[in-house]
Amino acid sequence: MLTLNLSNIFLNQSAENKLEVIELIGQKMVEAGYTTEAYTVGLKMREAISSTFLGNGIAVPHGTPNTRDAVIKTGVVILQFPRGVDWGDGEKVFMAVGIAACSNEHLQILRGLTRMLGNDELCSTLAKTENPQDVIDAINSPPRVPELISEERVRRRVDSNTPFALKATASRGSVWPAPEKEVLSRAFTIFNPNGMHARPGKVFVSTIKPFECRIDVRNPDKSGAFINGKSLMKLLSLGITRGTTIEVKASGPDAQEAMDALEQAINEGLAE
Repeated sequence: MLTLNLSNIFLNQSAENKLEVIELIGQKMVEAGYTTEAYTVGLKMREAISSTFLGNGIAVPHGTPNTRDAVIKTGVVILQFPRGVDWGDGEKVFMAVGIAACSNEHLQILRGLTRMLGNDELCSTLAKTENPQDVIDAINSPPRVPELISEERVRRRVDSNTPFALKATASRGSVWPAPEKEVLSRAFTIFNPNGMHARPGKVFVSTIKPFECRIDVRNPDKSGAFINGKSLMKLLSLGITRGTTIEVKASGPDAQEAMDALEQAINEGLAE
């Protein structure tokens, strides 16, 4: 398991633009023994293909598959920019999480980041904190597990004629009902070398977002909870590794078209 420690956190950094941020991340990775200098080229190439901005002031720069041989060992460096750095499209980054992966060990870091992304106040605090332990605690802390809401209790809140299967999500303490009738259900195996990380996740979400239908996704290996498949944050929280078979349900007027498009995207490697 990949463990964050104080040597991974670099607070109060400054940069004029995202290119300087990426070069600084590459430098920190080389100094930590995670990569060779060639990996910085991969970081720049990846950013040129598609922005690594996730939301709430956080970006996750990482390399391309053809620079994976520049990774010596899996590692993460987290750089804080209290004044913010323009990341394009009107977005500012206050925390850049550089990832070099030769295995799936970094995925729990991504899950921690997705929990942070849903908490505006926490992200704002971490953008200004002067204590590196705050960053580690925020990412490593387990999700809050609420009291599970029984199906009977929730059914009393809605029309009794509305059929659905209830799935309580432990990470957010909410209920995402998965439709039981008039839905398409398929199983897809993810073969991306590093699982469902940010880049393939973005392709997954952008593939189905244009469709009107609802898409529910779950990772049976982790829990029985369905999440909104059109949310990148929630998709990354599922911890989908290479070889994982996910269950996808679609309900709506264009469900078949959405499933076919998703199948094609997955078969094509989700742009990897």
